[in-house]
Amino acid sequence: MGATGLASVTMALVLWCDAATAAGAVPPVRGTVVMARGGTTVTYLWNATPYVTNLVAAHNVGQDGLHAMEATALVVLRERARSGTSPSMAITVLYERTGAVSPAYGTATFEGVERVFTLTAKRREILKNADVWTRNLADGVVPKGLSALVTGELPPAS
Repeated sequence: MGATGLASVTMALVLWCDAATAAGAVPPVRGTVVMARGGTTVTYLWNATPYVTNLVAAHNVGQDGLHAMEATALVVLRERARSGTSPSMAITVLYERTGAVSPAYGTATFEGVERVFTLTAKRREILKNADVWTRNLADGVVPKGLSALVTGELPPAS
């Protein structure tokens, strides 16, 4: 592929990415998701530390960052619902808080875990409404049929 062809492909990719962002695309999942409990309400834990790091780097903290994170968490639930069998599903989202840089080690210190929120819904409702609910959450609206319990917050803007 010549320089002109490469430039065209690069420009198309940039335009596609800008269009996806403008259309309210949900940021990809970053971090580890594990099943914490099975049964009638299966519960997943998402360690969203890398996701939160990206939000902070993009200065997308506060309510906008929280809404993006909620929408991404629902995407996780939808993926798990496709192969799951439990009638109800929940996801608890948390991240590792860091503190001052340690003079001895030159790295940030660990200050604990921030539990940000938990989403809960019926599995069949997630499968039926995930696309609409994801857009609702990204816009800051908790739809009927989905429970969102916010218990923490994102780090402040740097």
